[in-house]
Amino acid sequence: MNVQIIILIAVTLCANFSQQQKNGICPKLTKVKKSRLVPYTYMIQNPSCAPYYRAYCPPVPYNYYRLEIYTDDVVTNECCKGYVELSKNHCIPHCSKECVYGKCTAPETCSCNPGYTKDVKNKYLCIPKCSKPCINGRCTSPEICTCNTNYTINFKDKYLCEPICSPLCVNSKCTAPEICSCNSGFEKDLQNKYNCNPVCGKGCVNAKCTEPEICSCNTGYVKDARNKNLCNPVCTKTCVNSKCSAPETCSCNSGFAKDAANNYLCNPVCSKTCMNSKCTAPETCSCNEGFSKDSENKYLCNPVCSETCVNSKCSAPETCSCNSGFEKDAANKYLCNPVCSKPCMNSKCTAPEICSCNAGFSKDSENNYLCNPVCSETCENSKCSAPETCSCNSGFAKDAANNYLCNPVCSKPCTNSKCTAPETCSCNTGFSKDSKNKYLCNPVCSETCVNSKCSAPETCSCNSGFAKDAANKYVCNPVCSKPCMNSKCTASETCSCNTGFSKDSENKYLCNPVCSETCVNSKCSAPETCSCNSGFAKDAANKYVCNPVCSKPCMNSKCTAPETCSCNTGFSKDSENNYLCNPVCTKTCVNSKCSAPETCSCNNGFAKDAANKYLCNPVCSKLCMNSKCTAPETCSCYAGFSKDRENKYLCNPVCTKPCVNSKCTAPETCSCNAGFSRDLKNKYLCNPVCTKTCVNSKCSAPETCSCNNGFAKDAANKYLCNPVCSKPCTNSKCTAPETCSCNTGFSKDPKNKYLCNPVCIKTCVNSKCSAPETCSCNSGFAKDVGKKYLCKPVCSKPCINSNCTSPETCSCNTGFSKDSKNKYLCNPVCAKTCVNSKCSAPETCSCNAGFSKDPKNKYVCNPVCTKTCVNSKCTAPEMCSCNTGFSKDLQNKYLCNPVCSRTCVNSKCSASETCSCNNGFAKDPRNDYLCNPVCSRTCVNSRCSAPETCSCNDGFAKDPTNKYLCNPVCSKSCVNSKCSAPEICSCNNGFAKDAGNKYFCNPLCSKPCVNSKCTAPETCSCNGGFSKDPKNKYLCNPVCSRTCVNSKCSAPETCSCNSGFVKDPTNKYLCNPVCSKPCVNGKCTSPEMCSCNSGFSKDLLNKYLCNPVCTRTCVNSKCSAPETCSCYGGFVKDRTNKYLCIPVCSKPCINSKCTAPETCSCNSRFYKDSKNRFLCNPICTRKCINSMCSAPDTCSCNRGFAKDPNNKYLCNPVCSKACTNSKCTAPEICSCDSGFTKDSQNKYLCKPICSKVCVNGECTAPETCSCKSYFTKDSKDKYLCNPVCTNPCINGKCTLPETCSCNPGFSTDSLNKNICNPICSEPCINSKCSAPETCSCSPGFAKDNTNKYRCNPVCSKDCVNAECSSPNTCTCNEGYVPVVNDKFKCNPVCNNTCLNGYCVKPNTCKCNDGFGTDSEDKCVPICRALCLYRDCPRDYEAMNNRCILKSVLSLCTDNTTCVENCVAEDCGGIFSDIPVIRTIINTPLKVLIPAALGVIVTILVAIIVVVIILKKKRRRIDDSKYPIDENLIRNPVFVTDSLPLTATLHMELNPKLELLPGK
Repeated sequence: MNVQIIILIAVTLCANFSQQQKNGICPKLTKVKKSRLVPYTYMIQNPSCAPYYRAYCPPVPYNYYRLEIYTDDVVTNECCKGYVELSKNHCIPHCSKECVYGKCTAPETCSCNPGYTKDVKNKYLCIPKCSKPCINGRCTSPEICTCNTNYTINFKDKYLCEPICSPLCVNSKCTAPEICSCNSGFEKDLQNKYNCNPVCGKGCVNAKCTEPEICSCNTGYVKDARNKNLCNPVCTKTCVNSKCSAPETCSCNSGFAKDAANNYLCNPVCSKTCMNSKCTAPETCSCNEGFSKDSENKYLCNPVCSETCVNSKCSAPETCSCNSGFEKDAANKYLCNPVCSKPCMNSKCTAPEICSCNAGFSKDSENNYLCNPVCSETCENSKCSAPETCSCNSGFAKDAANNYLCNPVCSKPCTNSKCTAPETCSCNTGFSKDSKNKYLCNPVCSETCVNSKCSAPETCSCNSGFAKDAANKYVCNPVCSKPCMNSKCTASETCSCNTGFSKDSENKYLCNPVCSETCVNSKCSAPETCSCNSGFAKDAANKYVCNPVCSKPCMNSKCTAPETCSCNTGFSKDSENNYLCNPVCTKTCVNSKCSAPETCSCNNGFAKDAANKYLCNPVCSKLCMNSKCTAPETCSCYAGFSKDRENKYLCNPVCTKPCVNSKCTAPETCSCNAGFSRDLKNKYLCNPVCTKTCVNSKCSAPETCSCNNGFAKDAANKYLCNPVCSKPCTNSKCTAPETCSCNTGFSKDPKNKYLCNPVCIKTCVNSKCSAPETCSCNSGFAKDVGKKYLCKPVCSKPCINSNCTSPETCSCNTGFSKDSKNKYLCNPVCAKTCVNSKCSAPETCSCNAGFSKDPKNKYVCNPVCTKTCVNSKCTAPEMCSCNTGFSKDLQNKYLCNPVCSRTCVNSKCSASETCSCNNGFAKDPRNDYLCNPVCSRTCVNSRCSAPETCSCNDGFAKDPTNKYLCNPVCSKSCVNSKCSAPEICSCNNGFAKDAGNKYFCNPLCSKPCVNSKCTAPETCSCNGGFSKDPKNKYLCNPVCSRTCVNSKCSAPETCSCNSGFVKDPTNKYLCNPVCSKPCVNGKCTSPEMCSCNSGFSKDLLNKYLCNPVCTRTCVNSKCSAPETCSCYGGFVKDRTNKYLCIPVCSKPCINSKCTAPETCSCNSRFYKDSKNRFLCNPICTRKCINSMCSAPDTCSCNRGFAKDPNNKYLCNPVCSKACTNSKCTAPEICSCDSGFTKDSQNKYLCKPICSKVCVNGECTAPETCSCKSYFTKDSKDKYLCNPVCTNPCINGKCTLPETCSCNPGFSTDSLNKNICNPICSEPCINSKCSAPETCSCSPGFAKDNTNKYRCNPVCSKDCVNAECSSPNTCTCNEGYVPVVNDKFKCNPVCNNTCLNGYCVKPNTCKCNDGFGTDSEDKCVPICRALCLYRDCPRDYEAMNNRCILKSVLSLCTDNTTCVENCVAEDCGGIFSDIPVIRTIINTPLKVLIPAALGVIVTILVAIIVVVIILKKKRRRIDDSKYPIDENLIRNPVFVTDSLPLTATLHMELNPKLELLPGK
């Protein structure tokens, strides 16, 4: 059998070895104790045989089974070497160190996570991979660069880290971490290194320098108009008596002080009070209306009467008090008139009953009260109506010079005539009446005026643009102010062109020659003749075309203008050679040169980039390790690496901080030493590892715990430290250093931490807690019957209106207070004094007699008066006290009348010191006792003297239609004016006062009338022989009857020669030109102007000389005779052109022509070079910016610049790539926009600035972070992006996209990376690690009291003869087998079947009742029927026909007991159920013998039949009774000592099972 098992194991190992090795499971052969049932045969004597037939009845065999223990070889699985068991049949590979960023896939073998690669030096470390080098940073995750300190990721290039300047660089660029470089025009801020302030050469006053040389005014200031560096303060309102010294702040002038209500107003200050006046200026009092300054006291104003008080005194403003014997004048309040019984006519009552004549009047001889007017001269056409005043008759008006004369009046002015009677004009000599206008007389001319008008008798005035004909004074010829060139003057200022000429568009006096085709690069100089412009030459085929000339050949270009070459496509101008065009490459050739259009040739040490034809990359002969080839044979280290000192192609990782207990294996990555593990917060630190938790201590070295302060090492457990208390703990235990934990029912003493006091769950009132839940009363207190925690105070007397609150102390009830004499008594309290009442209860007052409760104040009782007190108050019962300003009525004690201290004028005293005005009167604003009359409208030139009544002022009279209006009176009529004030005339518009007559106004002319007089406003009338100027109405020009030729009409009929002309001796209207020198080859036709003879033309230098004319210009020669040219010295005649002499120059003229010997004349719009006389430089009218003037008004851009499309003088810098978030300010230089900063690697890119680092994001706009893929914005921090994990991290945090970092005490689940499983330093038995160092029992298990990592199975019932090995499962102890129907019970197993008994211990049987033990420890019947045996069997002894077991004989007290117990095996035996046998046994022997002979044969036959049947049973077993399990034969089942036997085993095994042979 053992051989079979070994073969079976070998086959199994061969079949499963490969698969098991993959799973880390290896087979193991172990020896195991097992048990089995072994059949044996028990021979029983055939009971049917009589003793005397035993020889013929052999014993009958019976099959039984016994349990056999044996040792067997069993194949089990265990983890292969290098693997550890995770769970049953689950082994995982073991790596002695943690696989960083990888998994342990084989013993001591780490496989990197995606995106990571193996570290060269450390096989347990996987480092992240980034496809590009991290600039200014390090690769910390796959394709993720973590920037160096003070650097941040570029939002467009995730491999680029830019320096951070934590506050933004203002007016500067962040060029290094926390370093800002100022922009042009800015300087560093001394206090803030991140700020660059703009520079203004001159200080900014009240402003800030916000841009270079630009001052921005502070708030509340505006720019000064003249000084751009000065800002003046602004005040929105005008500062009165002050200056605007600051925004909205007025500073008072000297002698002024701020107004309290108005910030913009300063009031004058007067040191003394102004009497009847106001302080209107510093130390200046301005009198109130109606007052004037006192001559001695400047602060005093006396009442003013605007007129002298006649016969009276000024007693108040405008108020005169009459002297005795006089009375007020009705019209003049300042006048007190004497009283005359009759009215004085044209006189005044100057004394009582005395009339004095007015000036200009005389007493009437008959009537003393009458005075008549006096005129010293006779009034003509008028009457003497007032002294020296004549009143004109109808149709007449006063003469301006003679007051006594009245002239006739014509309503309109008489033109060229005089007003001789009312509305009648008489014409002057040489004039006649106009047929339509009776006031107009027109001049008379005997002949018709041509191109002119008859402006005076026999005088024609030429129309505008015409001049007098010299021969005919009635004719005017057209005048052209300038000579008509190539034309004739045919109308005023109009020239008509000659044939072949046309009018000039700008000069109407000029006619230009006409060419039928456009002159190209030339001018039309004569009809059908074009003259080439400078720098151009005639086209041979077309006389109207001139082509440009270039002195040198144009390279890669064409000559398109004089000395100007235009480049071919793909070429641009050379900056130094105007005739050369260089090839253009639209993008900058990097590390190369542009050799042809769009073609770059690489520099030495560089090679063409495969993708970019403009780029040549540097070449390094060896591979750059951890670096990039940035120049020929030059490697630049990636971020986080530094150059190796010996190998220039190698860069080593850098850790900015020292690696503690570890080594630097990658940038900023430390790998821990053995026995150490990574610190969760500090990546540079590795902490020692202790396999068990250090309790009250720290793991200070591998497997070494150092106790915390206040703890001491446990003697038995090196990982445990116990707390130490320096003093013994009373009623408590020491649970922490110097900390005692109180026993149940006790609590900590606040002063003694080692003491615990007893606790009572409720406060002991007036008592002390002396034991848990026990209170002892204080002295003076007694226990409350119902409350064990309360002790009540004791008072010997009862407390009135109070309670006993402490021993012998009464506390008053609410609203009561202690009585001063009786401590047991409390009196009621009222918060306020009871007025006219007593406090009878808390806050309750009871009124005295004659008083009643105040409805608003419960503490007050008011006196009662039976009647209402008028203008008074009830101050005592039935007593009224008058209010202030009132007095008692003598008859009514309840009434008080108002009192006024002064008499009310035009009013009544209606209240104390208050006057109420009568109807038609209103209160005086200054006098409360005075009411003034009211007029509903303003009294003009008068005063309101009574209601709705105005009294006129002196010199004014009532208007007949308006009772509120008084008009001024003038004693004489106002001429050309109006009476505006008494005796004052105000001139009408256009008139001014006459110096001698105040009543007369003369017309005004704003300018002096030349040769004329001002006869009406702005109207001048010409003198004789003069006429109005058509353009100047104030000017009258003299009139000459004929046109003055070459002269001006300076006086009537007088011509004054123009300068350069002299009078013609025969014609006074003609002046001839004068030439100071004789005209050579010409005539003097105008002053100092000679007109040449035919064939000659004016000399340019000598105006008196006419030179011969050659129809074409003699070039470099002189026209010595008509159509004949003579060359100058240094010139030679042109062979084909007789008019041309060519100059000789020894060197070629550049941008010029040889115009004189050795002299170059610059082409048009070129200027001479200061050093080279043969060179002319082009002229550009405006400065070429970023370019050179290469041709007239043509700028050629400098290298790196390109033409501005809108400004030909401007070349803008060219950046080969688009400037992102910036502007191209210089060739290949981009200046960043506000809020952006330069990218360190891409000069065309400006990255937005974020004041804080964008964590897991990119700064995509100023102060705006955009999260990377798989990151999302933090709700509170706009600079933070949190990683996204689609599934939640259980027991961990999402630290990278789809990556969970476990919390301390947790590790990543091998199957689900989002789950972090808790770590338990020891394996959890029958439980799961549910929290760090915490095992949670599986269902059906419970915690072991001594081992927190172990859970023991729970069985609902106690296991009998077994141990609880799994929930509700009992495993039998050795030598026991399970009971079929009770899984919690195991019965002992006995190797020999306990027949007639039961097994009570392993291999120990206890016999059934009636059985006992024989010598072989078998249970046999205590007694046997002797009838069945010849002699009693061994171990039996015969007694009373019974065979008694010897071992029980001692127990038999008498034979009867033993015989009675002999029931198990009587003579019937096992065949006692057969009736015949039973009958035989029970039949007496004497009966049996006779019958025995008759049935012997029958019995023998029966015995033979029984034997045959038994033999058949032994050889052949019915299959239905003993079924054979084929699987049992092929795969035998072995019962081990650790497994229960099957409860369904038959007591008899199939005899066919040959594997277990019996004994």
